[in-house]
Parts: sequence; C-alpha cells; structure tokens
Amino acid sequence: MSWKNAAKNVQWTEDKEAVTYPRIRWNNGRRVGRVGEPGQFYVKAQYLNSCPDGWAESQLYPNEEGYEAPDIAMVPIARRTQPFTMADGVMTWHKHYERDAGMKLYTEIVCFLRGYNEPVIFACKGWIAGRITAVKRSVFQEHNEYVVKPANAAAEAPLPQWAFWVEFGGAYDKAGKPVFIEVGSGSQKAALHDVILKGNLTQAATDNQIEALYIGDELFNKAAVLRAELVTSGWLEERRGNTQAEELAAATPKIAPQADVPFDEEAIF
Repeated sequence: MSWKNAAKNVQWTEDKEAVTYPRIRWNNGRRVGRVGEPGQFYVKAQYLNSCPDGWAESQLYPNEEGYEAPDIAMVPIARRTQPFTMADGVMTWHKHYERDAGMKLYTEIVCFLRGYNEPVIFACKGWIAGRITAVKRSVFQEHNEYVVKPANAAAEAPLPQWAFWVEFGGAYDKAGKPVFIEVGSGSQKAALHDVILKGNLTQAATDNQIEALYIGDELFNKAAVLRAELVTSGWLEERRGNTQAEELAAATPKIAPQADVPFDEEAIF
C-alpha cells in the first residue's frame, strides 16, 4: 500500500498515564570570532538501549557518555509548548505566553527517529524551537509546504505531517563550513549554527520524492496508535508546575492539565 492508499484507507483518530521517553536535543554550536563549532543533535547514552543508526559516540561533555549526529530524520507525532522565564539561574514556568515579559518557549515533540525503534522526545527552547517548529520560516513549515501539501493534493485525501520523514540538521555553505545566525541582543547576542530542512527541497516534492519520504504502512500504524495514546492520556495538555525541575532527562512530568499555550513564533527570534 502506497502513501496515496494510506491517505484513504488507514484510519487515524485524535482519540490518560504518564509518558516516559528518552530526550534528545540540538546543541546549538557557536561561533566566536572566526572560529565556529558546528551544532549536533545529542542524547545521553544512559537513556537509550543502543546507539541509533547514523549516530556516533559524543565528545561534547568529558564526564558524560552520549551520542551525537549532525542531522536526523524524525516522525513528529505530537507536540506541546510552554512558556518560561529565567532569573538568577531559576526557571519559572507560566501557563500563558505574554509578549514583552521576557518569556521564551519550551517545546517537546514525541517522535520516532530513523535508526531507532522506540519513541523519543525532541526538546528545544528559544530560538532553535522557532527555527524548527514555528508557523513561518521553519523546518516544519517548509516540510508541510513542500512535502505534505503536494502529497495530499495528489492523494486527494488528508495525511498528517508525521506520515513523512522530516529530515533536517545543521546548515553548511558550499565550502562545507557551518552557517551561523546571529540571535539575541546586547550581552545575550550570539552566533548559533543554523538548522535547515534537508533533501534539497526548495519546491513541491515529486511523487518519487514523496514516496521516498513516506514512513511506510507499519510505522504509520504504529505512529497512529501512539498519537491516539498521547491524546487520550492528556499529554498534549499537561503543563509543568514550578515544583518541577527543567532537566528531566528521561521522564515527562505528570501535571494537572492547563489551558493550551498560544504559540507566537515571532517572540522567540
């Protein structure tokens, strides 16, 4: 069954238990003067059963075992976002985003990774969260425009974004040097390694490209079941309270559901 048939024949419904998954993140990399350190995706080794295919042992932290990869392919199944502020090294969680209040956004995406069989959470915050997930000028927006929309138009039926691999990672110029973007201002200004959609997709994907990015019927059904479980469990609506620490490397906190947080993509740049 192809991705076109899946759009018509596979039922996936938006149908509550605590969720515990390993966490991965993007290490921004940094440029100081003319010296640039490229970014990497990173995960602590202790939280995975094995090193994912395409990843390697990391040297980012001398006293910690971990794995890293310059780019990944993910199936983004469910996402939630919560605003927070930092003061004197203390993180405070908020229920609703307020502009001009010094808030940033912390985003968690339950996903499958190519090369690893179990679900993980990709966690990101601040500028990089917007660069990957924002409504405009982001990896997810371009993937939706170039892959999902053409696929649904060809199939004449709707498929979710997670029906197709999202391939992304650090941006490099023609000379193979990492591309850095200046973010922040004043003492908070920094040059961070940019992240882009991979696969040379700058226009609507062809049927062959869409077929190659389709995750396949087995993983599609597995993702649909997981999505339904996350919706039923209330994971998308759970919000952290201020007794929770930010660094929960292998667990998602179980907090009483709060109202959804509005996502303002302009606020995180």
